[in-house]
Amino acid sequence: MAYFVLIVWIGLSSCKKIKTSSDFFLAGRHFGWPIIGISIVATQVSAITFIGAPSWSYQTGLKAIALFLNLPLVAWIASKTLIPYFYHLNITSIYEYLQLRFGKNLKNILALFYLIKTILIASVIIYVPSLILSRILSFPIEITICLIVLFALLYTTLGGIRSVILSDGLQLLIMWIGLALLLFFLFLLLPLSPQESLSALITQNKLNALDFSFAFEAPNTVWAGIIGGGIIHLAYYGTEQTQIQRILSAKNLKNARLSLYAGSVINLIQTFLFLVLGLGLYLFYQNNLSFSNPNDALISFVLQEIPQGVLGIFLVAIFAATMSSIDSSINSMTTVFMKDFFDPYLARFAKHNNPILIIRIVGVFLGLLILLLALNLSQSQMSILELITQYASFILGSVLGVFLLGIFTQRSNENGAMIGFFAGIIGVIFASTLFNFFWMWNAPIGLMITLIVGYLSSLCFKTQTNHQLPKFHFSWKNLFDFDSLLLFLFCCAFFLFLWLLPSMHLG
Repeated sequence: MAYFVLIVWIGLSSCKKIKTSSDFFLAGRHFGWPIIGISIVATQVSAITFIGAPSWSYQTGLKAIALFLNLPLVAWIASKTLIPYFYHLNITSIYEYLQLRFGKNLKNILALFYLIKTILIASVIIYVPSLILSRILSFPIEITICLIVLFALLYTTLGGIRSVILSDGLQLLIMWIGLALLLFFLFLLLPLSPQESLSALITQNKLNALDFSFAFEAPNTVWAGIIGGGIIHLAYYGTEQTQIQRILSAKNLKNARLSLYAGSVINLIQTFLFLVLGLGLYLFYQNNLSFSNPNDALISFVLQEIPQGVLGIFLVAIFAATMSSIDSSINSMTTVFMKDFFDPYLARFAKHNNPILIIRIVGVFLGLLILLLALNLSQSQMSILELITQYASFILGSVLGVFLLGIFTQRSNENGAMIGFFAGIIGVIFASTLFNFFWMWNAPIGLMITLIVGYLSSLCFKTQTNHQLPKFHFSWKNLFDFDSLLLFLFCCAFFLFLWLLPSMHLG
């Protein structure tokens, strides 16, 4: 109950500080890097991660970490290239840049793609924890879904991005408490000693996280994770409204950069702990129980093994994990809809001239769309975290390609970039059907097709460039600094730890 009261209080207190639409979307650009970094992590970590990450390592072991090894590298690249460029443009929606650089048609297409994708993913994010909570609380799943969406709408539409970012800090803390308690009780109940557990995992190759195989069909290799997963995350952190909106709310560029660094480090460590949880579940249920759906392993453990008092904390942790992603989705979709569709096309038809009221009405409408779709979802028979990331890999490479064409080339134009965008998506679909390669390579293939086809196609059309847009300037002087050095040392230490882990022995 204290959690719900605090979240509502955050929404109400943030509401009092909203005077303009800019306050609602960017909160006056006054946030420092610690709270934004925490919000970045909380936004990406949902109940899908809570359930999906352990189920992924339950199946594949620590190799699942491959998708996330790129996070510090991506944070460094984005902070030196895309983020400074977008930050100095003083835009609210990332798609405003596309209109300035190319034109309204391409902007509308990519903004619409974003809205559709976010509604679909948000619906899955709601459905999965609702399924869990309904099983634990013996509530109909429809009621659980409605409660989650309506509660998210309450504080999100009241306080805007300020309430979303501030509530993310509380929600992430609750998630960490829930994760810590699950790890504690799981390893307390394991029938094996720590040394026996480690030996069993080593014997069954569950701790071999680093696979340097160059085979494109091999799953979760280091190269697939760094290159393929890196492009997925670069598109996510560098061109996705859900994350960009947080970074743009930083009080200066240094805080924006540090928020990315902090978020990448925290996210990598946190993901590792979620995967360790999956390894513990694998040891706990080995030779005793098999699951047709690996997502059931954690759910069964929670329902059957942990004490009732801890169960309540787990429920709140799942609820908080869901809220941290849903509130961000609703807020960012509202921003995109208002800036890219309502203001240019629908504002003149509005009967009310109160922009804050209209923004809140739009937020409620988009939240209800998520609610309706969540009520019609069905279960998946694979790790839900892997399923969502695999779906995104078909599109994110092409999205990143469009932005890179705009920033790094002068000859690219709207028609060429649009052709390249659709060619990238179609090319990935055909390539994945005709050839046998792991899905993490979808994003690099889509990126390359978009860049090549987009640029060559642009040569066939007359180029119209907005000369008011600043050109991208690369500076070797600012490429390396003390913060980057610390990030590099962390990466080296983490890789060394993963390298030595399979050969470790406890005294």
